[in-house]
Amino acid sequence: MNFISKVILNIYSILILIIILYQLSNKDKLKSDTYRIYLGLVQVTIFMLLIDITSRFDGNHGSLYIMLNHISNFLVFALNLLIPSLWLLYVHYHIFPDSIKNKNLLHVLVGVNTLNIILLIISMPFGWFYHIDENNMYKRGPFYVITIFITIAMIITAFLWIYSNKKKIAKRHYFSLQFFAVPPIIGMILQTLFFNLPLTLNGMVISVFLVFLNIQRNTINTDYLTGVGNRNNFDIELENKISKASSGKPFGGVMVDLFDFKSINDNFGHDMGDRALIAAAEILASSIRNQDILSRVGGDEFYIILDVDNRETLDLIIQRIEKSIEEYNKSSGMPYTLKFSIGYDLYDHKTKMTADQFTKHIDTLMYKDKEKDKKKLTTNSSTMLQN
Repeated sequence: MNFISKVILNIYSILILIIILYQLSNKDKLKSDTYRIYLGLVQVTIFMLLIDITSRFDGNHGSLYIMLNHISNFLVFALNLLIPSLWLLYVHYHIFPDSIKNKNLLHVLVGVNTLNIILLIISMPFGWFYHIDENNMYKRGPFYVITIFITIAMIITAFLWIYSNKKKIAKRHYFSLQFFAVPPIIGMILQTLFFNLPLTLNGMVISVFLVFLNIQRNTINTDYLTGVGNRNNFDIELENKISKASSGKPFGGVMVDLFDFKSINDNFGHDMGDRALIAAAEILASSIRNQDILSRVGGDEFYIILDVDNRETLDLIIQRIEKSIEEYNKSSGMPYTLKFSIGYDLYDHKTKMTADQFTKHIDTLMYKDKEKDKKKLTTNSSTMLQN
C-alpha cells in the first residue's frame, strides 16, 4: 500500500471516529465508567492513526522528515499497548461493573504500559524493537513480534473473559463485545506477514464502529432517566420470549409499581421523585441477573422478564426484591419510604397467551397486590387516628 493510499484510508478512519465522538458528546445519560473508557478508546485510536500517517516518511531526506520519522515511530511503539489495554478494561467493567477488581486491573495495565515504555527507551541504542537507518528507513527489530504477541494476548484474554462470563454480560452487549477482536486481529496478522499492508488500526476502527452502533441501538431502547430498558425494549424482548416459549421453555414476568409514588412528588418535589425512580431501578437491577430484562414502561411502572423455568426460583427472586427495598429504606436516609406493589407469574406456552394478554395478566396481579397495600395503609391510618 503506497503512502497516499494509506493517508486517505487513515483520514477516512479518523473522520468516522470524529463523527462517533460528536454523536456521543451530548449523551449525558451514558456517562458511565464504560462510556468514558469507550470515549478514551476512540480518542486514542484517532491519535494513533495520526501518528501512523507521520511515521510513513521512509526514505525522505531532510531534518523535518527525519525528526517526524523518529518521533512518530517511537510513539507508535510506546503507545501500541494502550488500545488493547483500554479494550481489556472496557470488557472487565461490563463483566464486573462495581468490583474492586477493576482498580486492580487498571494498576496492572498501567504497569504493563509503563514497562513497555521503559524497555523501548532502553532498547533504542540497540534497535531491539525497531531502528531508523541512515537513509531514514524504518526497520523492524528482533523484538518487534513481542508487542504483537502481547497485543493479541490481551485481545484474546478479553475474548475469553467475555465467553466465560457471558451470563454476567447484558445480552444487548454480548455480540459487539465478542466480535470486537476479529477485525484488529486480522489486520495484525496481515500487517505482520506483509510489511506494506498496515491495517491493524483500520481494523480497530471497524470494531469501535460496531460498538458505537450497539450503543446507538441501546440508546433507542433505553429509558432516559433510569438507564434501564424502555417500553420499546420490553415489547421486543417479551415477543422474543413468547416465541421461544412455544418450544416449551417457560419464563417469568413481573410487573412492579412504585406504591404511592404521587405522594413523593407532591411532598418532596419532582427532583426527589426522579431520584426515587432511579433508586427503584437500581434496587430492581441489583436483585436480578444479567440475563434478566428490566424495563421502565410508565411513570412509576417497571416490567421484568426473568429467565426462570419454575415457580420456586421466581418466588425467590421476588423475595430478594422485597429484601433489597427493605434494606434500602433502612439505609438510604431519604425522607420518603419506597414500597413496591408486585404482580408476577410464569408464562405457560400451553395457555397460548399473546404478549398483550400476558402483560394484562400480571398487571391484574399487581393491582390486586396494590389494593392490599391500600387497605393496609387505610387500616393503619384509622388505627393511628383512634389512638
